[in-house]
Amino acid sequence: MDKRIVTTSLAALMAFTPLAAFAQTDVNADLRAEVRQERKDAMEERKEHMEENREERKEFMEEHRGEMKDLWEERKEDFKERHQEIVGEFKDRMEAAREKWEEHKENLKERLENFSDEKKAEILLRLIDRAEDINARVTTHWTEQLTKMREILTRVENKADELGVDADEEIQAAEEAIDAAQASVDAQAEMTYELDVESEDASVDAALELKAKMHEDLEAVKQDIENAREKLRTAVELVKDAEDDSADE
Repeated sequence: MDKRIVTTSLAALMAFTPLAAFAQTDVNADLRAEVRQERKDAMEERKEHMEENREERKEFMEEHRGEMKDLWEERKEDFKERHQEIVGEFKDRMEAAREKWEEHKENLKERLENFSDEKKAEILLRLIDRAEDINARVTTHWTEQLTKMREILTRVENKADELGVDADEEIQAAEEAIDAAQASVDAQAEMTYELDVESEDASVDAALELKAKMHEDLEAVKQDIENAREKLRTAVELVKDAEDDSADE
């Protein structure tokens, strides 16, 4: 594109942008103020609803404290059982993936024997080892993180019962997000990345494609982890605010 055209376009944009921004200032300010007021009204309405129900829930807790303790213990046992189930299934997936990795590496070694550049062949084999190691370590770490999230969520649920806080919606959202993230992690743990080496000349491009694909997959799972963490944070903050209010009373 002609630099003069680009320069002229940029100059025109710079000339008109302040006018457009000025024209939109009042409109944007009004919209922001309206959105803030809507959020404030919604929060006030929910707070009033929570206050109305809190005393009823507290009375229920006093009347059924023994039953609630049994429920908390049941949740604790459910957490332990679920944890053992997840860990066992995860180990099975990792073992199945390891066997697939090994099979691929054996096949790759045979194809690399025809390479004239032995150093390049060694680098490609190390790349596969590295990919396997990273995938195993990252998915293991994420599984541990999700386990901690479940543990925190169990405590939050118990504390919500104790305080008489209506946090069912937030707790359910967090639980669903954690389960969805675990499903993504499990699927990633089973993933193997094969280096499709059609020729020695094309091996570098194949290696770059493998790294790019793996990075893309890991980033997608990471987003699910972050979503679960955000949902959990919402539940935690709701119950924490209620606990602070209760302490001030």
